[in-house]
Amino acid sequence: MLSIGEFSRICEVTPKTLRYYEEIGLLYPEEISLENGYRYYSIKQLEKMLLINRLKSYKLSLEEIKVITGAIGVSSDNQILSALLRQKGLLLNQIEKISDIIRQIDFDIQQIKVGKSIMSYLLDIDVRLVEYPQQNILYLRRKLTHEECLNGYSQFFCKLYQKIATEKLTVMGPAITIYHNPSCDPFEFEIEFAVPIKEVVTGTRDFQNGLCVKSTLNGSYANIPSIYARQQEWAESNGYDFIRSPFELYITEPNATNTPDDYITEIYYPVIKRR
Repeated sequence: MLSIGEFSRICEVTPKTLRYYEEIGLLYPEEISLENGYRYYSIKQLEKMLLINRLKSYKLSLEEIKVITGAIGVSSDNQILSALLRQKGLLLNQIEKISDIIRQIDFDIQQIKVGKSIMSYLLDIDVRLVEYPQQNILYLRRKLTHEECLNGYSQFFCKLYQKIATEKLTVMGPAITIYHNPSCDPFEFEIEFAVPIKEVVTGTRDFQNGLCVKSTLNGSYANIPSIYARQQEWAESNGYDFIRSPFELYITEPNATNTPDDYITEIYYPVIKRR
């Protein structure tokens, strides 16, 4: 048997941490002295403690680790494998987001080095007036929380393309996301996912927009807010008002490339000339 001090020293955790693990049911002492309340751990518990440390280093939560390891003993390899694969996917997604941030920082550094403001790129965003044609679209309209929006839209477009494949429908253009006015809840958004098709079937509607301001984004979706900001400035300066929901066309579908720099997205906002 090992005292709590010896056990904590070997496993490189503090006695306070071990007491907390006992409190939440993650790791109980093998024995607690009735005389003085001293806690003792067995040699066989070293393996579980080392596993807990390793899973913590993978950024798993204590609740997840508790499920994986069980209250006593070590979980099966299949349970651990499932958790590791899931966590690996989450970490890879974080790496991708951090890589996007680093690329943006590098761009800003270069802008400053040549004597430009890091916000000067807004002036380089092209805004033009176009007539957007009427289309027949297959659509899904959903209310999503901010958190759900961050998880991406692939599941909704998958449903549309599954229907297209099942019913042998004819795709007439790139996928579209239409951003309707937010509800009373500032953290809830009403979004329509659509694909232009030839056939008029259940689940389709006319999509009419007419005059729009249009900009093209080459690169990560993280830059889309800058496009909308520039369009707002352009409309104000040129005497136009926005009249309907903005929408985006994915000229390059996300699953067609793993590199956000290769994304091509067209952003439209319906307008009318101010009187």
